[in-house]
Amino acid sequence: MLPRRFPRVLLQQYRYSSFHSYATATVASSSSASASSSSTMRALHAPLLLTLMACVGFRPLTTLADGRASTNNTTKSNGTKDCPFYGCPLLPTDVHYNTDVIKAALEKLRNLTRSSTESHEILQVLKEAGSDRAATLTLVGYKGGDLSEQINQDRAFVVAPYHLDDTNKDDKSTIQRKLLGVFDGHAPLGELVSEFTRVELPVRLAAKLKKALVDLTDEQAVVDATKAVLIETFIELDTDAPAEQSGGCTATVVLQQGSKVYFANAGDSRSFLVAYRPSTQQASVVYISREDKPNLPDERARVEKMGGQVYIPVRGTSRVVYHDRDTGAPTGLAMSRSIGDWEAGKLGVIPDPIVDVCDLTDVVAAQLDGTAKDAPEYYVLNEKGEVTETLSDSGVDDVHIFAVSATDGKRDGIVVFFCCL
Repeated sequence: MLPRRFPRVLLQQYRYSSFHSYATATVASSSSASASSSSTMRALHAPLLLTLMACVGFRPLTTLADGRASTNNTTKSNGTKDCPFYGCPLLPTDVHYNTDVIKAALEKLRNLTRSSTESHEILQVLKEAGSDRAATLTLVGYKGGDLSEQINQDRAFVVAPYHLDDTNKDDKSTIQRKLLGVFDGHAPLGELVSEFTRVELPVRLAAKLKKALVDLTDEQAVVDATKAVLIETFIELDTDAPAEQSGGCTATVVLQQGSKVYFANAGDSRSFLVAYRPSTQQASVVYISREDKPNLPDERARVEKMGGQVYIPVRGTSRVVYHDRDTGAPTGLAMSRSIGDWEAGKLGVIPDPIVDVCDLTDVVAAQLDGTAKDAPEYYVLNEKGEVTETLSDSGVDDVHIFAVSATDGKRDGIVVFFCCL
C-alpha cells in the first residue's frame, strides 16, 4: 500500500503531458505542452524532484558490511556512464546504510524551499537513484539477530527510456517505452532470486518484445503480443532462477509502451496508477494490482487441485503450506504466485503474472469528463499544492499521472516512484 506519509505534494505538483502528445506517441517527455505553459512549469520542476526525493532512499545492499551493491552501470574515465543497451536503470540504495550522508541529505530535503540554493549539492548525493521523472526507495527490515547481519532482499529498477535494442534510440518517431519493477525476496537466500530477476528481466523482456512486435501494426495485436511476452518472461525467469539453493521473490512490473500501460504482477507486491487534478486538488487511484494471496477463491482452488494446503488463520495472512526440503519441517508461503519457490511450485504456486492494461488517453479523458481535447485552462501551484494562478491555454490539459510500485512493507519495504508517465 502507499506509505502512510505519502507526500501530498507528489500528488499535487507533477503534471501529465498533453493529451495530444500521447496521440502522437511522444510519451517520453512530460513537458511537451505549449511554450507558454512550459516556461511557467519549468520554474516548478527543479524543486519537484527534491520534494520527491524527501521520501526516497537508494540502491539496495545485501548486508551492512557489504557497502554499496554493484549495478548495471559503469562509469567511464570521462565521467559518463556506460549503460546496458536497454537504458540506464535507476537502482536504490538502502536508507539505513551510509547513514550520515543519506540522512543529512534527506533532512535538508525535508526543509527545502523553492528558493533554496542547496538543491544542486543535495542532488549530487541522490542523483543515482532518481531523475526529475522517477525515484526509488528501499529500507532493510529487521528480522532478529545482529544489525550487521540484516539482509535487504528487496530489489528494484526504473528504466526511462527503455529500449529494445541499440538502434533508433534518438528517433522521436519510435514508440517510447518506460519500465519499472519491484522484486521482494523471501526465505533464506531469497535475495539471490530477486537480484537475478532484477538483472535479467529488462534484458529478456526487451529481446522478446523486439521479436514479438516486429511488423505488428494492429493495436489489439500489439496489446495481445505484449501481454503474452510479459507472461512468458516471468515463467522463463522462474525456470532459470537460482531457486535450487534459495527461496523466491515477488515481481510487480509496470511497462509503458506508447499510450498503453501494462501491469504484470505475481505475488503480494503491488503497483498503482494514480491521477491527480490540480484544479480540484484531488488524487485518485485509477488502477491497483491484486495481491495474489492463497485464500482468494481462484488461487485456493488451484493450490488444492495440485495437492497443496491453504492455511487461513484467524488473524494474519493466509499461506500455502509445504515442507522444507532440507529439514522436512512444515512452513508457509504468504502468496500464491511468485518467481522461484520451487518446492511450493509443486503445490500450485505459479510464476504466471496477471497482466492488466490501462490506456492513458482513456484515463485522461475520464478524468476530464470527456473534454481532454478541449481543456481551456491549466494551473500554477505553490509549494503547498494550492492553486495560485489559472492560465488559459487550450493546448494543455489538467491531469498528472504517475505509477507507483511497492512491496508489502510490513517489516521491510521498497517503493519505486515513477512520475509523469
